[in-house]
Amino acid sequence: MSDITKIKDIPVTIMVAIGVIRRGAKYLIIPTGIIIFFPDTWLNKMQLLKIKTSSFGMWISIVFWVCISIVIIDILTKNLKNSLENKKKHKKFTMIMNTLTDSEKDIIYKIHKHDKYKFDAVGDASATKLKSFKIIYCSTIGSIGSGFSCGLEQRTREFIKKNPSYLSEYAKEQHENLKKAIKDLEQESSRYDYYQEQTIENLEYQLKEYE
Repeated sequence: MSDITKIKDIPVTIMVAIGVIRRGAKYLIIPTGIIIFFPDTWLNKMQLLKIKTSSFGMWISIVFWVCISIVIIDILTKNLKNSLENKKKHKKFTMIMNTLTDSEKDIIYKIHKHDKYKFDAVGDASATKLKSFKIIYCSTIGSIGSGFSCGLEQRTREFIKKNPSYLSEYAKEQHENLKKAIKDLEQESSRYDYYQEQTIENLEYQLKEYE
């Protein structure tokens, strides 16, 4: 019975040994590399030549190549993992950007056009959502009345740079909608209406934002 238990413990022992080697591999590369590759005259001065020429020399070479292989594999694995994680994050971010509402896109458009723009980052639901998704960032200095200075996160700028039509198509659509609204108001009544004139002036002011 005890023999069977020992056999079952072998894989566990091997895994523990591999784990120890993996953790210590990067620390063993330099000392073993010195013994393998340094000139004999240098090794003699450091009193390491005897180790190289002894029966341990072969094992030191094996340890060096095993350790350097482990380190290279770990680096490649880590880079691959980071690459896959970045692709996953990019895909998720792209999906978020493509499902934003017009009011949310409008905030991004205005910040992009003016580099910085003031919004009610506390009471405005759209601005709050964009902040929570790390699409924009806002200064903590400001007030609900005067607004908070907001800017685009770096990944948002990169997304817009790679997808220039994202905001240009939105701006074109808004421009057409405002022009139509102005035209409809102008055709509504032939007599003078102060409130209508004010509305048209406001729409014309907004129109310039999307030119």
